[in-house]
Amino acid sequence: RLMKAIIEIELGNDAFGNNDAERLFEMSNVLERLVDNAGRIMAVDVGDFTTAQDANGNTVARLEIVENEIR
Repeated sequence: RLMKAIIEIELGNDAFGNNDAERLFEMSNVLERLVDNAGRIMAVDVGDFTTAQDANGNTVARLEIVENEIR
């Protein structure tokens, strides 16, 4: 069974700051929370998903396990 993880992060919130360094720092923090959350719920099969929040508590990220289409 071919699967893939799709990760989306909305970078437009205030928590992502006003410059590249601040944006990268918050993106790294959100990714870490996302992976931690995925591990807690064992998101490893098609249909599994989890979300994560930025430093301000806004839900800005989603990780979803989907079937990978053969191309």
